[in-house]
Amino acid sequence: NFFKRLNLMLHPYFGYVERVEEGKTNNHGFRHANTSETCCDFPYDVSENTIVVGIFGGSVAGALGILSRSSDYLHDKLSLLPAFEDKNIVFLNFATGGYRQPQQAMILNYYQMLGQQIDVIVNVDGFNEVVTAFHNERDNLDYTLPATDIWFNTGRHIERVNMRGGKGDSVVLAYHELQTAKLAEKAEVCSTAMCFMLTKLVQHYHVVSKRPLS
Repeated sequence: NFFKRLNLMLHPYFGYVERVEEGKTNNHGFRHANTSETCCDFPYDVSENTIVVGIFGGSVAGALGILSRSSDYLHDKLSLLPAFEDKNIVFLNFATGGYRQPQQAMILNYYQMLGQQIDVIVNVDGFNEVVTAFHNERDNLDYTLPATDIWFNTGRHIERVNMRGGKGDSVVLAYHELQTAKLAEKAEVCSTAMCFMLTKLVQHYHVVSKRPLS
């Protein structure tokens, strides 16, 4: 279950993000390799003479975003370009596993509206766009929605939690169904007529209790 493995939570704009966890994600649920306590919270306060490189996409882009902060490789390569010479280069990760268009574009627009400085955009996409569209169509969902095996699983999980916290009608029904099945098995192994009669009587009670009131 991709949803459980990534420990995701619903996001009001992006579909989902990772659950905020100190040392693993920033304050908005995007994973970062922290090199300082305040390395990457959003919106990121940009100092003078700084170029911000925003990385957008799915899991591959997310790995690139983590690599960009945990290794000097990309920094050293960009520093060789004239436009980046003598500049402080900061990499910000806006990618999460399973993201596909239009999620990346919406995330970019959202942070630009918040006034986040992003000088260079690195967008890695293609794979999830094809796979998610196929899976969504297979499950009779709009192909433009976030991945059904991630985003819709979060919704189903919340529905199950709310069901347990609501009136509990479905839980009561499940209880009576379980008792009916157990008592049927018990009646088959009763060694006396009294045991059989009492067991079937209690079973009948659970059968009647399953029926909706009219």
